[in-house]
Amino acid sequence: MSVDRIFGLVRRVMRLTTDTATPSVQVQMESAADDLHNDVEVLETYGFTAHPPESVPEGLAVFPNGESDHGIVIGWFDKAHRPAGLKAGETQQYSVHGQNQLFDEDGQITLEATQHGQRLFFNKDGEVEIRAQQGQTVLLDKTGQVVITDKAGSTFRMLANGDMDVTPASTQFRVNGYLTASYGGSSIGMNPNGDIVMHPASGVVQVIGNAKATEDVIADSDGTAISSLHHRHPGGSIGAGTSLEPI
Repeated sequence: MSVDRIFGLVRRVMRLTTDTATPSVQVQMESAADDLHNDVEVLETYGFTAHPPESVPEGLAVFPNGESDHGIVIGWFDKAHRPAGLKAGETQQYSVHGQNQLFDEDGQITLEATQHGQRLFFNKDGEVEIRAQQGQTVLLDKTGQVVITDKAGSTFRMLANGDMDVTPASTQFRVNGYLTASYGGSSIGMNPNGDIVMHPASGVVQVIGNAKATEDVIADSDGTAISSLHHRHPGGSIGAGTSLEPI
């Protein structure tokens, strides 16, 4: 093999065009001394393919036997977009559009969707966390609970035992529409009309402690409404008639 062929085995090249519609990616490129090479194959690993942007034109090609007509590109030099600062053992896949996937030294996998900061985390404890750019998070933790947190710090928890816990960052808990709580066959609900409706399974509503009503309380079990403010009692201390209305 001549000296020229030996020096021509490995060359730096500049990519001019890229064709990804072919069975293997092919490029047109220039090597030293402005040699033009057409339809040069790009060596890619199984399961991975890429179309480098125009900002990544420089690559490295090998030419078996030093023949310029049979080059193969083995890689591209990305000096414009490659994430810096990886620690020993870490790997990262990325694109010029901002998406990236990081396998870090703590055993966590981080997926970042775009340049706007949406992220998905899989940590070594089996937890999954979603973070939005605006600060909201959704956490599926190792205890089996789901925790949703908004940017103000309010949380909604679905616990592993089936309980749900709502903690507002302010002092208000607001529901637009019907709100019903049920347990053991009993239920209490608030409807959009402002009514509070209770359906005790035993038929008895029990109040432990004092109960105060600022308006009238009406009992109606069989279609006969009885007012707590305007009802009369038969008999009583006044005699055999009926008592006066309550004051």
